Amino acid sequence: QYLKSPAYTYPVMNFIDDNCAVFDQEEESKHEFNAIHQKFVELVFGLLEAFLQEIGVSSEEFAAACDTAVKAGGDRAFVF
Repeated sequence: QYLKSPAYTYPVMNFIDDNCAVFDQEEESKHEFNAIHQKFVELVFGLLEAFLQEIGVSSEEFAAACDTAVKAGGDRAFVF
């Protein structure tokens, strides 16, 4: 549910909108691509960490729940 909420989708879509033009260039700039990717990873992990804190779940508990759910139900398993 969280990944479909505006609290997650707005920052992610804004980031994509702000950075997508870089990927439309004809010349490939791997350094710039990597820098943008790193910022995206930081954004997503920051949003996830804030959500987990809000619901009172540690990142370790979340990782364990993901592992258990995937082992039990495959890649479409529901965790939280």
